[in-house]
Parts: sequence; C-alpha cells; structure tokens
Amino acid sequence: MSSFDKPFPVIARSVGMYVDGVWTVPTEAAPVMVMGNCQPVTATEYDKMKLEDYGRRIEHARKFYTTAKLNIAGENNSPGDILIYRDKRYIVMGEAIYDALSDLTNHNRYWLFEEIAKELGERPS
Repeated sequence: MSSFDKPFPVIARSVGMYVDGVWTVPTEAAPVMVMGNCQPVTATEYDKMKLEDYGRRIEHARKFYTTAKLNIAGENNSPGDILIYRDKRYIVMGEAIYDALSDLTNHNRYWLFEEIAKELGERPS
C-alpha cells in the first residue's frame, strides 16, 4: 500500500455455539501480522458511527487501511477479527472498499472499535 504501512497483529475469532446441547466457548487463533495503516476517525465520522451504533458502546474508534481481507463483526455470523493497536484490542466492525479508481488505491478501509468486554461483565486486560 504505502511506505506508512506497519505490521499489526490480527486475531481471528470463532463463533461460540451449542454442540450436543453444550455451549462451546468461542476461540481465538494465534495472531497473524497484517500490513496496514491505523488512523484516528474524524469528528464527522465518529458522529455518523454513533448514529448507527445499534446497542454497541463506542469508546474509541479508528480506521485501518490495508490490502488484507479481515472478518467483520456481524457479517456471515462472524464475531469479527481483533486488531491490536497500542496494546488495545479493536474489533473490526465495518468496511469500505476502494478499488474503483486505479491499482494505486486498491485497499480496504475498516472501522475498528475498542473492545469493551470479552465476556459479559468482563473487561479486557
């Protein structure tokens, strides 16, 4: 993408489900390094996201530009990948694809929201 790209750890997560009547806890894969560019959202973008919040509490939001394909929360029953930025866990929540203009702009922009709790009542470490 650009000379500003840096490696970021991304963790793929599985969906929890019932197997033979027993709850199977969601699992997380080992982190994989993904090249990209992480930026703060603008005040306008943040205001738009708050309007589309649908019950998720937004504490901190960021944009992540990469050529990699990440799993988005809520898409295809996915809990969304986790991107680690400055020792905090961010859930991949949305995407915009930029590939119509030229090969120079082929990349994805993902919306990241800081993970508030991994399990009900639990705060991330």
